[in-house]
Amino acid sequence: IKLNFNFKYEKSKLQLEELTGKSWEELKNITSLNLSSNYLRYLPETIGELKNLTSLNLTGNKLQKLPESIGELKNLTSLNFTGNKLQKLPDSI
Repeated sequence: IKLNFNFKYEKSKLQLEELTGKSWEELKNITSLNLSSNYLRYLPETIGELKNLTSLNLTGNKLQKLPESIGELKNLTSLNFTGNKLQKLPDSI
């Protein structure tokens, strides 16, 4: 018997300016990460460690660029970054 768990982590609408506190190690099994409607200006390179991530919602932040490590998220099928200040996408995606 194979069990599939869908781990979600939501931190939307909290006026976050940066990601601190929970280490990525604690979040390594999440499949969905919702960071929408915050004030994030950047994402740490360590986001690439979330190898099980399939959905990443970054809508409505203040991101100016995405880290190159985002290209390491090979299971990612949904990436939403509308409403940010991105000028270009990383070469890794």
